[in-house]
Amino acid sequence: MRIGTSRWRLLRTLTAALTVGALAFAGSARAADFEYSGDKGPGFWADQDPAWKACAGTADGFQKQSPVDISLVRINRRLRKLDLTLLETPINLLNDGHVIENEYEPDSKLAFDGVTYTLAQFHFHTLSEHTVGGKRGVMELHAVFKDDLVHTTKVAVVGMIYNIGRENPFLQELIDAGLPEKSTSPHVHGNPINLADALTNTLETEAGNVYCAGASRFGDDDPGFVPPDKDSGKCEDAVNKAVSTFAGCVGKCEVKQADVEFKGKTFDKNACENLGKSACRTKYDAASVKLEPKPGKHATCPACLDMTARGNLADAAENFLEQQQGQIYCVGTVPLQ
Repeated sequence: MRIGTSRWRLLRTLTAALTVGALAFAGSARAADFEYSGDKGPGFWADQDPAWKACAGTADGFQKQSPVDISLVRINRRLRKLDLTLLETPINLLNDGHVIENEYEPDSKLAFDGVTYTLAQFHFHTLSEHTVGGKRGVMELHAVFKDDLVHTTKVAVVGMIYNIGRENPFLQELIDAGLPEKSTSPHVHGNPINLADALTNTLETEAGNVYCAGASRFGDDDPGFVPPDKDSGKCEDAVNKAVSTFAGCVGKCEVKQADVEFKGKTFDKNACENLGKSACRTKYDAASVKLEPKPGKHATCPACLDMTARGNLADAAENFLEQQQGQIYCVGTVPLQ
């Protein structure tokens, strides 16, 4: 099965895919029925079950009812990465009549806005529950965190939309275990998995998104395709070089952060990476703009490497390096800021 992630289409960062609110679906959530349109759609969810009264939108602090359409978005590069600690859990799949869900052992955490949440389960919606620019993805992953697994008052959900694309090893593990076809089907059990693998883009994986235009795959199971023509190959090589330079720049920012904070001083790593004329991302975006066709000229970059795709590649590289930073600077007791 060939399904690839959207490269964090929800504002290109996990942080922007996070929603926190009062518990809307509790208690008898599996007993009542709901849909995404018609007389059982979102506007009527509060009428379907007393436990869903928060969906009416009358509570204090209510901002917006899920599902939402994400459009006219401006990226906030000051957002910090989510503070996630994700451990392995055995495959434990169930079909509740609406979604395929995997229950999670209660050791994985999310710290957000002063609250520590515990990962309870993750599940999938097909098509995606939320939309981007009015369009649904082929599938959406929701990782559901609760402030208390028994007496829940707050829920935090990390969501990620999927596109049709390359083979996804995390999803393949679930498929190989066997998906429960009906709500009456028994739970499906399997080998341990880690949700972190679903949320992680590695640099090697992203290489397949750089060399993306051809039809003949590289050998030795390397991701990507042999360039189909000279123009595509020239663009793909340029993007590969730009991403590598960007990753090296981000790495230098992380080294500088560690050295400065070791001396007891503060360092604005976000500014080093993303803000100002000399920031890593500023230089990368400038290189990306140069690949755009000039007026009256045909595009040399393939559609799979348009301006948005090139931005997504940089986001994925930065996310990957951010995740590795904690494994590299792992000995001390004072966390990097």
